[in-house]
Amino acid sequence: MSICRSHFGQNYAGARDNFIYVYSQDNDSAYKQADRMVLARVAKDLITDRGAYEFFVRVDEAGQPHWTKDIAGRGAAFVHPGRCYRSGISYNAALKRLLGRRLLFRAEGPTERRAVTAVL
Repeated sequence: MSICRSHFGQNYAGARDNFIYVYSQDNDSAYKQADRMVLARVAKDLITDRGAYEFFVRVDEAGQPHWTKDIAGRGAAFVHPGRCYRSGISYNAALKRLLGRRLLFRAEGPTERRAVTAVL
């Protein structure tokens, strides 16, 4: 698992809430692709407390996210079978959007890589 956090500026000054969000490809190895990306969050002042983390499960019909303390109950934040790998997300204050960067592979194999940026 290759853990990344979303960036909201120095000292998280641009964050919309008191949480730090981290995400990763859903694989035990940081060096292997996965089918999905998973998302977790923790209050800024509890980042060293493993028991304080919550894991994204799903978004309901009303558009509300659901979280669980049980890592085994985590759901997918993003699905792209066999193509989820190391990524990066940063907040662009001027655009008021998260910008995501994904490392993609060509069909020929994992040695041929290219980065793609998408607005989330």
